[in-house]
Amino acid sequence: MATQSLIKIHKYHDDLQRFIHFYNVKRDKNLILIQTGCQDRCHSVQVRPRVRDHFLLHFVSAGSGCLHLQNASYKVNANDCFLIYPNELSTYHSQTGSIWAYYWIGISGTLAEDLLAKIGFRPGKQAVHFSDPSVFDVLAQIVDVAMLYQDDIYALYMKTCSLLYQLFSILYLENKEKRLTFHSPLLEDNAALFGIGYSRQQWVSAVVTLIQDNYSENLKVEAIASYLHLNRSYLSSLFKQEMGVSIKQYLSEYRIEAAKNKLLKTDRSISEISYQCGFPDPLYFSRIFKEKTGLSPSEFRQADNSEGHTSGHELDKASTIDLPAQTEDYFLTY
Repeated sequence: MATQSLIKIHKYHDDLQRFIHFYNVKRDKNLILIQTGCQDRCHSVQVRPRVRDHFLLHFVSAGSGCLHLQNASYKVNANDCFLIYPNELSTYHSQTGSIWAYYWIGISGTLAEDLLAKIGFRPGKQAVHFSDPSVFDVLAQIVDVAMLYQDDIYALYMKTCSLLYQLFSILYLENKEKRLTFHSPLLEDNAALFGIGYSRQQWVSAVVTLIQDNYSENLKVEAIASYLHLNRSYLSSLFKQEMGVSIKQYLSEYRIEAAKNKLLKTDRSISEISYQCGFPDPLYFSRIFKEKTGLSPSEFRQADNSEGHTSGHELDKASTIDLPAQTEDYFLTY
């Protein structure tokens, strides 16, 4: 059987930050690593509101910060771990004046939720203090192994799965021995923090922000309406009245514009760009791309290379879809 090709993005800046995200790993395993990384000695961290399709855990090694969910917030310090559930709108940041350092892992799989529950996590209990320093040794190994075996799906799965079970066993035993301390959340309405207001313009702005921050995910109109606690039909009608296009059309056009940007500014493969722009099927992506632009992704890239500019497509210049300032790596916001 041929080895599956992993669609991934990874960065190695220096000792301050390393991370890797795998986009097409099969999630029918008991436990699978989706992403991992480490951030060290950062004076200012601000992760904009995001939703994800997997469990995301952060382990703070130094400094302090705050996790904000829609109806609750948690203050976190060194040796704290916080959990963000799939499809949960969240944002987090370092405390003013604090140098923040942490590791993170994103996981999925049929046993992921149950393993986290055995440790003691559940909605409303999403931040915990642990005491075993070996947690950080295992996390460092997970990052190293993910980087080392990023092109070998079988070695990656076996190595990281073993380390994930080792990590969870440490936390499970600490919980069993009553050495874990779960933090009580500060119950509050974080609507304003997430850009969710009450005017028509604010609702539309919130939808646009969610799309721009999450277009690489499996984002659906139903989910957006749920995050904003609005009726889907009402939100769809409101958005079309204000923007002139439907939410689904805006999302599709935004993804295509992001893909065009990556085709012109990076040498990533068509499959990589497809996954990174929210299209899990590269063939479907190519078909939609050609419907929108008149060219296949490879033709679009070749036309730009041969003409020495942005292919002469007026759509690029006239588009009302605003791309984020750093489109190339914007989807990497973890």
